[in-house]
Amino acid sequence: ATVLAGAAGIALWRGAASDNADVEAARRLIAKAREADLVSQRDSNSQAIAYLKRATELDPTSAEAWGDLALAYQRRMAQSGDQTLTALAEWTRGAADRALAIDPGRTSAKIALAIIPPNFRRWAANERALRALRSSEPSHPALESALGWLLCDVGRWQEAIACFRRALAFEPFASLEVIEVRRRGKPRQIDFRVDHHDAIRRDAHGKQGVSAPPADG
Repeated sequence: ATVLAGAAGIALWRGAASDNADVEAARRLIAKAREADLVSQRDSNSQAIAYLKRATELDPTSAEAWGDLALAYQRRMAQSGDQTLTALAEWTRGAADRALAIDPGRTSAKIALAIIPPNFRRWAANERALRALRSSEPSHPALESALGWLLCDVGRWQEAIACFRRALAFEPFASLEVIEVRRRGKPRQIDFRVDHHDAIRRDAHGKQGVSAPPADG
């Protein structure tokens, strides 16, 4: 009996160790997915989705993985043709619902559900949905980024820049995408990427993480 009890204990310990390893592996995949998705290209979005799907397999109880997967699916909708939108919308809802079932306060899932219809021709409705969510979730970088890109779509560049600045304030070491700002009819490239050392230096001097765009010459 003692031998059997000892064997059972070892099995339980090994199972717990395996579970912990899976949870840690899932967290690493979530981090890799976020890095990939910030590039904002179709291939990187596909890689992010692959990472997150694997993360949900390793840790099905991770609301973080399910919420990020919902956001990744939603972002893919803006890059896809009409023939795939219905399936992507279903996948977005499915992942978001799983996240909210685990964690009803999961903001990433709420963002994805708020803007499942792509921004094209739905700019006003999606802006209202994001701003309504922001009133209850005032400090989420993905929310500020989503609102910033919507404002870019409609040419409200200065408001978009303010959103990206807030996103960096909430997550100062994140690399945000390069956006095109038009001033006086000329395209300008504003790079919002901030590396670790520069963010620390700026923070030490009490400055914002992103400089204002230079005036056109």
